[in-house]
Amino acid sequence: MVNKYSKIKLAIFITRFICGGAQKVVLDLLRHLSRDDYDLTLIHGHVSPDETTLLGELPDDIAVVKIDSVVREIDPIKDTRAFIELYRLLKKEKFDILHLHTSKAGILGSLAGCLSGGSKIVYTPHGHIFHKNAHIPGLSDSSDFKMKFLFRLRKYAYSRCDVLVSLSDVDKSEQVDLGLAPPDKFFSITNGIDLDYFNEIPVQDKLRVRDKFFLNDCKVIGYVGRLSKEKGLDILVQAFGIVHKSAPETKLLLLGDGDFKAELQRIAAESGVEADVIFAGNQGDVRPYLANFTVFTLPSRYESQGIAAMEAMAARVMVIASDVGGIPGILEHDRDGLLVEPESPTALAKAISDAIADDEMRDRLTAGATARANREFRKERMIADYDSLFKRVLEWGRTRE
Repeated sequence: MVNKYSKIKLAIFITRFICGGAQKVVLDLLRHLSRDDYDLTLIHGHVSPDETTLLGELPDDIAVVKIDSVVREIDPIKDTRAFIELYRLLKKEKFDILHLHTSKAGILGSLAGCLSGGSKIVYTPHGHIFHKNAHIPGLSDSSDFKMKFLFRLRKYAYSRCDVLVSLSDVDKSEQVDLGLAPPDKFFSITNGIDLDYFNEIPVQDKLRVRDKFFLNDCKVIGYVGRLSKEKGLDILVQAFGIVHKSAPETKLLLLGDGDFKAELQRIAAESGVEADVIFAGNQGDVRPYLANFTVFTLPSRYESQGIAAMEAMAARVMVIASDVGGIPGILEHDRDGLLVEPESPTALAKAISDAIADDEMRDRLTAGATARANREFRKERMIADYDSLFKRVLEWGRTRE
């Protein structure tokens, strides 16, 4: 039985604690899990100089352990060092629960956690990379051997965990059908966001952004997130080039930063729209920008769920997104927004052109999206679901396949 008079010693391990959807979930858990019930530690890996960390947003009472040898890429030497360091930490600290997020942390953490003993292991992979429609740079175009190896590695890691958290029932069904794990090992928890925060957008801040980027009388196509190839932003810039020819009053506003920025600037120049593609960088408060968007776009090649799209829906902005990964689980086509074929600038351009030309359609889809956000995306529900899961898993016997 769980000792109700002592705190649950919980460690959350994520590969990179940078600006991203999975990281926002971790940040919310660390901020809002009850301090009466939990003693919390964050374990994270290497952060590159060009990446923006979320460490400054953590409460002061969170213990933080950085393992620099934990990197996103496969690196046998660094991975071995990371495993040894993580194993020693887990053996020493004897956490009640080890909660893993993302692929590399999930694989290292499940193995080290199992061998060190004592901790219950909960793994939230934030989707999977084996979806038939996934277009993940560096993976989807890999050899069959590499994908089979990664599949077996993920399946073995899953087998070392006590509970696997899927982002939706659809996500669960896909992973079960693929043979990654049996259905009774999954617990579905949809990611949550702060709806009140996104419902309250200061008017003066909205006007400040509008004036700063000369957005008056413009139709603004927007994006929020990392500037990386997997996000499909090259497709978006190409689509914008098509849209701009018939709608020269449009601007493309990109929030975020990343190693793909230079390539996007090159494509914008090649398409003749560099003057109307705005790179606004990382912003602590994205709400004034969302308030200026005519439509929000998420043209990802793969997306585990799409927290940025959820935030746009809550902020009453119409969403156009790729029909990939977990996105269909949060957005129904022609009810809550528009889903488009990935990797197609033409399809994306048509959806954008239709949306900016049809105020009635935008109003209808925005209303549907906001209603869905209010029903399903509450952060408080997500925190309560994880709290319930953590307490339940401590009551269960450790199961191994």
